Amino acid sequence: MATETKHGLSADDVGTFRREGFLIYDRPVFGPAKFDALKQHFEDKLGALPDGYRPEAMDVPHFTDLKLFDWLMSDDVLDLVEPILGPNIALWSSHFICKPKGDGKRVPWHEDSSSTTCASIDQGCMTSARRWSKPCAVNASRWK
Repeated sequence: MATETKHGLSADDVGTFRREGFLIYDRPVFGPAKFDALKQHFEDKLGALPDGYRPEAMDVPHFTDLKLFDWLMSDDVLDLVEPILGPNIALWSSHFICKPKGDGKRVPWHEDSSSTTCASIDQGCMTSARRWSKPCAVNASRWK
C-alpha cells in the first residue's frame, strides 16, 4: 500500500509524475460538503447567465467572482500541486467546462496556449512539457 505524504499525494504518485510527466489523480479532491457547495455555486452562476451568453464562455470566472478562490486556492488543491510544482504557485486561469445537453459548442482538439519562446526549468515549465515539446538547443542540457 502506498504511503501518503503530508500533501495528499503518495510517494508513488509523485514518482509517477516525475517519471511519466503526468499523473491521473482518481480520488476526490474535495469532501462531499465542499464539492456540493462548489456545484451549487456553479449552478447559481449558470442560472444567472444573461440571455444569449453561452456557458462555454465562462472563462477565467475568478476574475469577477472572488468566491471561487475558496475552491481554487484551497489547501485541498494546493496540497496536491505543491509536491510537484513547489510552494510558489500562481493561479493564472480557471474555467468551467460546461456544454449544454443537445446544443453544446463543438471544440476540436487544440492547445490552450502556445509560445514562441524556449521552455526551460528556470522559467518554471512543467515536467510534461519535456515529454511532448521539443526544447530549444540552448536549453537542451536542462532537460536531463
